[in-house]
Amino acid sequence: MNTRMIGNNVLLEPLPQAQQSPGGIHYVQTYRDDQTQWRVLSVGPGKVNKKGILIALEVKPGDRVVAPLYHDHAVLADGRRVVDAGQIIAVFGSEAP
Repeated sequence: MNTRMIGNNVLLEPLPQAQQSPGGIHYVQTYRDDQTQWRVLSVGPGKVNKKGILIALEVKPGDRVVAPLYHDHAVLADGRRVVDAGQIIAVFGSEAP
């Protein structure tokens, strides 16, 4: 699917979560539902500052990021989310899109 974001928006896809801890403890469903790690699928061009200069986003498609689950997100039917780039807390790696 070719989704093009506009402005300062980012399209995120949830990353698969472990069903149990490294020590073998199984996570309950409510813990797994608190998804905060995402893969960036598409990014907008950025936003224009007061001087008219385009400020590009710091993330790119394929980046793995941390963003809060419960915030002002547009939630799509398949679990993907459209968020403002300012809601992304950290980038912790990159993988092939």
